[in-house]
Amino acid sequence: MRDKMVHVYFMISPTIIWETSRHDLAPLADVVKVLLREYA
Repeated sequence: MRDKMVHVYFMISPTIIWETSRHDLAPLADVVKVLLREYA
């Protein structure tokens, strides 16, 4: 997704960005928090 956002930004669907941020980032944030607690 990053590649498309950087290089083909005019074709990005705001709906896809919104859905990704709502559904995919929360689980990722939880994993990052665990990793930071373990290794920081």
